[in-house]
Amino acid sequence: MVKLTYTEKKENWSISLMQMVKLVCPYCGATLSIENGIDTFYCQYCGGKILLTGQSKNIIDAKVKLKEFEHRERLQNNQYAFQERTQKSNQDYEIKKRQNHFLSIFIMLPIIGGVILVVATIIGIVLTTIFGK
Repeated sequence: MVKLTYTEKKENWSISLMQMVKLVCPYCGATLSIENGIDTFYCQYCGGKILLTGQSKNIIDAKVKLKEFEHRERLQNNQYAFQERTQKSNQDYEIKKRQNHFLSIFIMLPIIGGVILVVATIIGIVLTTIFGK
């Protein structure tokens, strides 16, 4: 890529060559997409911290702090979302547990009633056999 710049004081054009490089994550090998003007970022695939060179240390440090803050914020958001999903899952589990409990009671009531009826019938037969009519 060629960059043309004009200097008014010297009233001439200067040509400088800019190098274009395909950026690849040094940790996982994924192709990286870089935002303009950002020298420090995290790989969107493996989370590896990547620092590009070419700016002053103060600018780089400020951008690193900003990116670290954004990275921590994303991690906290992911953790918060995970906690919400876990809480929702626990609530769903408790609801299903109560539903299953009530369902088992409704299934057991007729069975218990049938057992009581059979036992009462047997007791009646035994009593009529012992005491007669």
